[in-house]
Amino acid sequence: MVIDKKKSDAAVKPSGTNVKKINMLGQLSFGMIHDIGNSLQILRVSSYMIRKHGTDEALTKNVDAIDAVVENMTQMVERVLSFSNKSDDLISEIDLLTSLNETISLSEYLIPPHISVDYQKPDTPMMLMGNSLELSRAFLNLLKNAVDAIEPLKKEGLITISVKECFPWIELKLQDNGCGIAANQLEKIFDPLFTTKDDGTGIGLANVWATVESHGGVISVDSELGRGTEFTIMLPKKA
Repeated sequence: MVIDKKKSDAAVKPSGTNVKKINMLGQLSFGMIHDIGNSLQILRVSSYMIRKHGTDEALTKNVDAIDAVVENMTQMVERVLSFSNKSDDLISEIDLLTSLNETISLSEYLIPPHISVDYQKPDTPMMLMGNSLELSRAFLNLLKNAVDAIEPLKKEGLITISVKECFPWIELKLQDNGCGIAANQLEKIFDPLFTTKDDGTGIGLANVWATVESHGGVISVDSELGRGTEFTIMLPKKA
């Protein structure tokens, strides 16, 4: 899939971003609620799959997904409770590909049959210093947004995910052929509480931006109505 290069481009910070701890805690709490909602959706679908398929293999696969999501939710709660201590032990050397692989595996229950995922990744690890849980949550938000952008169109959808090294950066792209974003909304999409969805919270992309920034990276978006959207994240590679 090639998206028209005449699209509008934005690489902007949320307006009025405040780095004081009390405001960060408030945003983190909203983000936790938002991400718990995503996780609960996975739980519901996984439970349905358990009831539908009675084979041992199916049971094991879905129960593993439930266990992984529950662990994810537990860590999110612990992160909020320990926020005042700003625990540095949550940062470690990680392989970005491992986080992406696990997130994509968990997300297969959220992706309808008419949407295909093209995952292009290198054969070598992409090492960086970061928080695997935070990066996985950010990627899950982008993946869910892509699904939501395609779903209303009722057409064959395609989500393209690519990872490559652009030393000293790791470049992660997520592209969809969904409904796209209007030019006058691009500068607002990372603002907390800004949303164009009837059932949206406006927290998901704000959380993505905050996670990328906290890892020393940058995020940009390229989009046009009717042609799709491409998010590009640049994260510093471990030397």
